[in-house]
Amino acid sequence: VFSYVCLEDKNNWITAVDNALALNPAPYLVHLFKALRHEGEGNKPEALEEVNKSITLKPTFGLSYAYRSSIRPDSDIEGSIEDCRKAILLKYERLWVCLHNIGWYLWQKGERDKAIESYLKAIEIRPQYLQTWVNLGLVYPKIDENDKALEALNTVIKLNPKKALSYDNRGDFKLDVLSDMDGAIEDYKKAIEIDTKYVWAHYGLGRVYILKKDVNKAIECLNDGLQRCEKADMYWLRGRIYFICHNFEQAKADLRRAIELS
Repeated sequence: VFSYVCLEDKNNWITAVDNALALNPAPYLVHLFKALRHEGEGNKPEALEEVNKSITLKPTFGLSYAYRSSIRPDSDIEGSIEDCRKAILLKYERLWVCLHNIGWYLWQKGERDKAIESYLKAIEIRPQYLQTWVNLGLVYPKIDENDKALEALNTVIKLNPKKALSYDNRGDFKLDVLSDMDGAIEDYKKAIEIDTKYVWAHYGLGRVYILKKDVNKAIECLNDGLQRCEKADMYWLRGRIYFICHNFEQAKADLRRAIELS
């Protein structure tokens, strides 16, 4: 079930839950699986209610706390942190995930130094956990540690050189933080080489070419991306370009489509 959750494959996720329930597991697991089913159906309040029942029946099961931390309301950051810490105390086997999540929650609170500390603890335990390196690459620039950010993003690529997102993240960093437009173009193009359908790399190229004042090239990149997948941000950016070029009818059409999609 959790493998499908990580893949966001909701059809197989729900099927796996049903298969598990058919095995008549212990009651606390029944509630946990029902919680996962509710989450798969997009009903987090019901999921939270079921996982609470699971914890009531077996308060020493660390996984239930780790899972509950991920489905609490966004406003309940303290509750999520407390759940992760409880899972750690109960020696939940995926300790690095709890430390990573604590880092994320602390980052949301604006406690960047503490977030980094938690991320680094996660990496000590699981150095190949990609998402922690990605998050370090995102949080380090907030405290002007650009060299460490680039090192983290380079590590992501070393660990998974065939993932378009890895190059896209580094391209965003080079563009938005280092103002290295040529370096960003290289990374975005590499992302597209790996996965032509990865639209955010097309979007990134569009942003670069706008900054280079090459409007035609920017529109060409966005057109390529939109042929592969419609995204509101792509229409929004192209609409802005058309507006700058005084092509108001096309600008309005793109901005309307962006609103329809988002």
